[in-house]
Amino acid sequence: MRASSSRNLDSMALVTTAEVCDANPQLIVSGELRALQPIFQIYGRRQVFSGPVVTLKVFEDNVLIREFLEEKGNGRVLVVDGGGSLRCAILGGNPVVQAQNNGWSGIVVNGCIRDVDEINGCDIGVRALASHPMKANKKGIGEKHVPISIGGTRISDGEWLYADTDGILISRTERWGKEVRRTPESFWGNKQDFGRCKPLGLGGRQQLRLKTYRTGMTASMQAGQHSLGESARKHVLKIQMGHRGTKSYFYSSPILCKSTASNSNHSHAAHSLDAAYIKRAAQIADNSAGFTSPHPNFGCVIATPSGVVAGEGYLYAQGTKAAEVLAVEAAGSFSKGSTAYLNMEPGDCHGDQSAVSALVQAGITRVVVGIRHPLQHLHGNAIRSLRGQGLQVDVVGEDLKSKIMEEARKSCLLVNAPLIHRATSRVPFSVLKYAMTLDGKIATTSGHAAWISSKKSRNRVFELRGRSDAIIVGGNTVRKDNPRLTARHGGGHTPIRIVMTQTFNLPEEANLWDISDVSTIVVTQRGARRSFQKLLASKGVEVVEFDILNPREVMEYFHDRGYLSILWECGGTLAASAISSGVIHKVFAFVAPKIIGGKNAPSPVGELGMVEMSQALDLIDVCFEQVGPDMLISGFLQPVPDLVPVIPSEDETFAIDPSITPYESRIIFFYKTWDPYGAFSNFSPHPIQMPDGSGAYATWSSAHKFMGVDEPMAKDCVEKIKSAKSPEEAARMGRSMQKQRPDLVKAHFVMFAYYLRTLGGISMTQLNSREDIDTCRLDGYAIQYGVVRSDWEGLKIDVMYRALKCKFSIYPHLQSMLLSTAGSVLVEASPHDLFWGGGREGEGLNYLGRLLMLIRSEFLGECSSPSEITCEAL
Repeated sequence: MRASSSRNLDSMALVTTAEVCDANPQLIVSGELRALQPIFQIYGRRQVFSGPVVTLKVFEDNVLIREFLEEKGNGRVLVVDGGGSLRCAILGGNPVVQAQNNGWSGIVVNGCIRDVDEINGCDIGVRALASHPMKANKKGIGEKHVPISIGGTRISDGEWLYADTDGILISRTERWGKEVRRTPESFWGNKQDFGRCKPLGLGGRQQLRLKTYRTGMTASMQAGQHSLGESARKHVLKIQMGHRGTKSYFYSSPILCKSTASNSNHSHAAHSLDAAYIKRAAQIADNSAGFTSPHPNFGCVIATPSGVVAGEGYLYAQGTKAAEVLAVEAAGSFSKGSTAYLNMEPGDCHGDQSAVSALVQAGITRVVVGIRHPLQHLHGNAIRSLRGQGLQVDVVGEDLKSKIMEEARKSCLLVNAPLIHRATSRVPFSVLKYAMTLDGKIATTSGHAAWISSKKSRNRVFELRGRSDAIIVGGNTVRKDNPRLTARHGGGHTPIRIVMTQTFNLPEEANLWDISDVSTIVVTQRGARRSFQKLLASKGVEVVEFDILNPREVMEYFHDRGYLSILWECGGTLAASAISSGVIHKVFAFVAPKIIGGKNAPSPVGELGMVEMSQALDLIDVCFEQVGPDMLISGFLQPVPDLVPVIPSEDETFAIDPSITPYESRIIFFYKTWDPYGAFSNFSPHPIQMPDGSGAYATWSSAHKFMGVDEPMAKDCVEKIKSAKSPEEAARMGRSMQKQRPDLVKAHFVMFAYYLRTLGGISMTQLNSREDIDTCRLDGYAIQYGVVRSDWEGLKIDVMYRALKCKFSIYPHLQSMLLSTAGSVLVEASPHDLFWGGGREGEGLNYLGRLLMLIRSEFLGECSSPSEITCEAL
């Protein structure tokens, strides 16, 4: 940090963040000055630090953190959004020592650290949520220099951070010293007189009056605790006075927050605590955004009777452990007698209410729920179950009503807006994004548009993409811009690309036809350019035809495919059509401080047929945010439904109760794990083990030895897929490996074996016929990897049957659910999988549904188990 930075650091050492907030209310109101939530503990010898921010977003991975800290810091502050994970440490002693030696001013980690004693000996400021002994992964996955959000506070690369023991402030520019008009002398008195010294870290305006100490003398004290809602309770153990100033050594307890009041009639203080923890649950529910595809967002915070946070958890991806289960595991014995705060009512896809069971068995006595589950087949079920087992359940807006509780409830609605809109409107949650100049143009009259917005705004767009299932553009965008539409990060979720074109007038060569990293779907009018459709299909691009092509029909189709959130990055014509069709729910508009003029220059939204200003569409809950030189304006075109009363959609009303009367004849559809009968899906989180050798559920053929250099690569593929945290990540790894080296390893086959161990199998329609099989042992049973034998198409039915038979044999509640459907036809409602699923219009073969009905008949004694299953037998 140069002279100006040093000046500000000195100013920060003499004027606390609390003093700055008191002196600058206008900056707080404008958003120029923002405070991070008080969730951090203090580490390192430097209690006060400041500097320009460098942002990094990772999850349980420390490779990029190390890379940053190996660079010269020049007084900067590294701010790491680690997703709030409390499962491992992403920062240790060695990187902090490097940071100290390389001139970094400080490190702020939204996650855990370890090697605390070593870090506390370093002359650098460190803030983190807690310490944890377990090390992080080393995959090198993350995003550098992107906007991040910690505790609801947005932080951008290049902003300024100021930290002391009162808290952490973020400023858009370097402005300390200019805004605070108190000199060091006026604040401290004479430089040699410490009689009026205020020890940083004490709550309120407490002051510790100390005599002037000679060099090396130490005053030890125990500071009184204070509570600021969500703030961290800190214990000041000692203050060491030196002849040139003060240095405060703080050792934070693992306590995140303590209540000042708690009673049966819910005083204002208790409501404040409940609201704070519900907001926290909503915040952590969003932690996996960008790392996994959109899914229902669940967060759980467990607090002891004294208000101490004992554990937290959130749903990382579909098919992983429930948030409540993770929180209970983190809290351990402290769960007994505690309160669990849930942003949304549990909605298990296990079929056994594992989330409810975890809370009950852990001894939780009270549960606070932000909102009821929006899907009607889950709405109220968990709440009734918890109350039926003796727990006190308070629902925000029903049992808990106040202004602050309503604000907390709103945060719960927003974090699950995609799911709520899906449940009420039969279309995915759709966001329209565009960048325009100050005079409302998205391109020049010649069509040139690169770049209207700044790099920081474009980084923000990548973040929006990572939060979406898919990105949709029109044919004009493909022809003029030839976009890639990637999320452009080192890992994590990459959305599907969708092209909507009426005429199919598209170029034969385009970046979107490269599906090596992510798939592309073209939706068009039925019969359009059939020869070109075949060409794209040969490249692996999926083409879907519609009798009537319009945004509403397209969105209903992708709703049926299970999509929750879609980002529209189209031109004005398609944007106007989407708005008119009522499928756009929210708008993100980046406005650049540029003027280009032009009578015929395009605007972001085309003709809507409005002739009077009174017809204009007003945005709701509008937010303004400066992103670099640009202004981001966002707001809702359609408000998030408040769920009171619940509004069921058509597809959520069938098969609401799995405990139907046996032999009641009907068709039961299943697809996504959050649907009714979602436990029938191969992505449901039900671990199974296939016995080794010739066991009843491991009938795969023995194998030949994997030849030469192929063996190390194949084993490496197995280990990588095995380490995946979710089905989605394993699938992504498998697809990537298959595309990179199809000659070396059939990664989808490895992926299928992995799913048999962890999730109960997956759909394998993309497996191609190859030769040879090799076998390796993983976790007590045999899996097969390498290239697949030539008769795999006939073998896969039998393998899937045995995996399903194992799954429904070892889980009694799943078997009961399957038997409850007796007499009904089971159909996997996948609109695009024509082998395992039923297809879009019933043209699919539905082999998954057929296998389930066969297994059901076996359990009912209507038929005996066959020695081998083939397509012909079904």
